[in-house]
Amino acid sequence: MKVNCWLTACLLILLTTTACIAPRRTPPVVVRPVATEVLPTASPDSHLVEVTRVVGTAEPTATLAPCTPLLEGMRLTISMAEEARTISLETEGLLPEDKPIILLSGQSPNHGSELELTLANPVGPGGRHQIPMYLGENDIVNWSGQIIHQRGAICFEFTFPLTR
Repeated sequence: MKVNCWLTACLLILLTTTACIAPRRTPPVVVRPVATEVLPTASPDSHLVEVTRVVGTAEPTATLAPCTPLLEGMRLTISMAEEARTISLETEGLLPEDKPIILLSGQSPNHGSELELTLANPVGPGGRHQIPMYLGENDIVNWSGQIIHQRGAICFEFTFPLTR
């Protein structure tokens, strides 16, 4: 009987001390992607595509586009603005949801300059957009540019300063 009491007391002490011990944490499970072979299906409407890497979605970048003739109803006017070394680009006939990208490039014997502007807001319902563009404090007089829109790219050249 003494052994049973002693065993019961030890078991009770063991149970109470283990209840006070903080539970053990197991390390988090690390999930690693596993490549599996994709077998073609018998369906004639399906296409097998192999993805070699996923880059993610990138913001569009402004790159030179092939020049397109002005569409019917479109007009581009380049004029001197009131501010020094500034021109005004006025485009008519754009689509109301257009977000044009404006690229300007100039070169002189001493250096070159490139300007890029992507509009944050779409063109208004009238399809007209006007913006002043500061050409910087430099000796560049020959400029070329593009206005890239949904239906093409308007290409242009001018010599600064423009005559009024």
